Amino acid sequence: MLAGRPVCAILVLALLCGCAAGKNGEPPALVLADTAYLDKLGVEPVARDDDLQVGAVVADAKLKAKLTGLAWERGVCSAYDAVAIVSSPQDKAEAREKAREAIERLRRIEAENRGFEIARATSESRAVKVQPRSAIIQAVNAVQADRLSHDVKLLSETKWQNGRISSRRHDLADANKPGAAVKATIEDIIAGSPPRAAEIELIEHEYTPQRSVHVILPGASESSERAKEIVVLGAHIDSINIGDRHGDAPGANDNASGAAVLIEILRQAMSAPPAERTLEFFWYAGEEEGRIGSKEIAENYGKSNKPVVAVINFDMATHPGDGPGVIALEKRNTSAWLNVYVKDLISAYVPGVTQVLETNCGYACSDHSSWRNAGFSVVFPIEATRENRDRRIHSEQDVLDAHLSVDHAALFAQIGVAFALDLANPAGSGVSF
Repeated sequence: MLAGRPVCAILVLALLCGCAAGKNGEPPALVLADTAYLDKLGVEPVARDDDLQVGAVVADAKLKAKLTGLAWERGVCSAYDAVAIVSSPQDKAEAREKAREAIERLRRIEAENRGFEIARATSESRAVKVQPRSAIIQAVNAVQADRLSHDVKLLSETKWQNGRISSRRHDLADANKPGAAVKATIEDIIAGSPPRAAEIELIEHEYTPQRSVHVILPGASESSERAKEIVVLGAHIDSINIGDRHGDAPGANDNASGAAVLIEILRQAMSAPPAERTLEFFWYAGEEEGRIGSKEIAENYGKSNKPVVAVINFDMATHPGDGPGVIALEKRNTSAWLNVYVKDLISAYVPGVTQVLETNCGYACSDHSSWRNAGFSVVFPIEATRENRDRRIHSEQDVLDAHLSVDHAALFAQIGVAFALDLANPAGSGVSF
């Protein structure tokens, strides 16, 4: 079981559920947010970095809600990164010092990432050329949209004890029902697959009662150095209705679609022979209000120096806003070499994708940011560019109907299958990372 604890006092995750203080049970917290959001709200940050386009501000529940509302208007899931408890909101010196340390940490990480990516671009990325392999083609082609439809409906249409339609908000009484449904589905997949090692666990978190679901498929030879290397795939399982925090939040697109995509990728990985590298799958808790689950997990992996090769994130996959077959890759807070690699994977394995665009969802817009800020290489394929993303998310209208397409989601499952099986089996791939 992962400890799920923050790695340093300064950067304690503090989107605090159920703690005393604050009108809505949330004490004021120092948060990092996109400077564009802060400028639009007329909020003066206690510190900012215009190169990173990030500002730090002491936020109460009301300001957090405003930031989330702006993100929703822009077709983005998450809006801020809560990094520290502020013991005295009036103590500006304390806030400035914590903000300075938080932003300086981001600068160090970004500098390390840029140096790493320059080396990758010089030595490898320009020469990346995936060699298609028949076993991976077979696994990619085995992805079924009907199964994706079933799993999206399982998460977004199930009525839990409260009688509402699948409000998967991380701090509700039924917050762990969706995770239990995911876990049961995974257990059925494992039981129906060829015998192989597979571990499944529920991860407890400090600042949310919702648990993350974690599956490990160990590398083929667990004693080998290659098997110690990890390829991470993830999607969040919570949903939210920002107009009514206690109202229906079916979250079919955001993010039952990503969770279902991840289930389908696992299904194909279980049907394949064990990979050289270890595959780890996460269904994260609490993304919508501070990326609670992924932040704790990623920081834990960073503190433990886990040898993570790469991380891929799935968040919103069913709305083809830029047209059928057109997807986007998030450019901000992702790794240039992985974006090149995924484009090459698509060319080799996913002919249904006709065009790959670039987009910028802003700072801290999804769980990939947690891993990026912890120092890992990440990639984030998403349904459409920000301007053309689904506008019905975060409301009772986010249901699986004609405006969503499970065929579009199937493209992301195919990308994920290719990513998992190619990157976890580098011998014969044609790439050297």
